[in-house]
Amino acid sequence: MQYNYIVYKTTNLINGKYYIGKHRQTSDEFDGYLGSGKLIKTAISKYGTHNFLRETIETFTDETQCYLAEARILGDKWKCRLTCYNLGPGGDCGMAENKQTWWDNNPGKRGERSIDWIENNPSCTVEGKHRISAANKNRIWSEESKKKCGDVSRGKPKPKTECPYCKRMIPNHMFNRYHNNNCKEKI
Repeated sequence: MQYNYIVYKTTNLINGKYYIGKHRQTSDEFDGYLGSGKLIKTAISKYGTHNFLRETIETFTDETQCYLAEARILGDKWKCRLTCYNLGPGGDCGMAENKQTWWDNNPGKRGERSIDWIENNPSCTVEGKHRISAANKNRIWSEESKKKCGDVSRGKPKPKTECPYCKRMIPNHMFNRYHNNNCKEKI
């Protein structure tokens, strides 16, 4: 089966914000695909698909060329949150050199926080942590929030480990506190 790879621009007709992406399709006809980024999906569910227009910018038969074109077309536009739904540079899906370049240019995004970020982020200071803790202490949860939290965890099996002394299966969060070396059955 022959695929066409397109670089497209999806524009929100209400606020003018846009999303630039790459898509694989089997024909030249519009297949209803508007984008898969987090912000564009949220916007589509908020405004409805009828308020978005997708334009094909370029068409390719080679996926690699399509990735490169997406990166070239998007450039640094993704950094402007006022006009763009993209959260990162384009063209890095599966292309290691682009990913490495992006990581090199954005060191604080790897899970390792730079010292500057930690020193300048108020939530990382002791006072900031106390402020966040105090704000959450008397938090009142709505019934809807309680239900959502319960639905997420309900039905998932809790991981358990067998105690070597009493041979009971104990949930992991209680294992070292009440069992293992602290087990009452320990001889």
